[in-house]
Amino acid sequence: MKRKILLIGLLSLGLLSTVVSCKQGSEGETKTVYGDTSSEDNLHTDSDYKYEYRTGTSGNYEYNYDVVGQDEYGNDIEGNVEMQGRYGSGTVIDADGIEKDVELEWVGYGELEATDDDGNTYTMETE
Repeated sequence: MKRKILLIGLLSLGLLSTVVSCKQGSEGETKTVYGDTSSEDNLHTDSDYKYEYRTGTSGNYEYNYDVVGQDEYGNDIEGNVEMQGRYGSGTVIDADGIEKDVELEWVGYGELEATDDDGNTYTMETE
């Protein structure tokens, strides 16, 4: 009887140590459900969402959006911007085809406010 208990205990201990060593992986290697985080390619794709591409590390992603909107005089503009958290930067093109660099801030769901180098403001939304 003691041999059976001892044998079961040793088998359980061996199984437990195998499971623990498999979870640890090799030294210096970090893996998540999204793959190897030490990889140089940090592009994440999630096709469940409209804006499926983002770059960066977990909790520090940058998103790229196409935007449309109007300047302070009601003229149409369009552009492309990169957002990280609440703020970002990008380029907009006015109705005359003039390209301007802008700094942006989220002001609502899908809504952005931008300011160019000359102090002009733009109200935009993501497409």
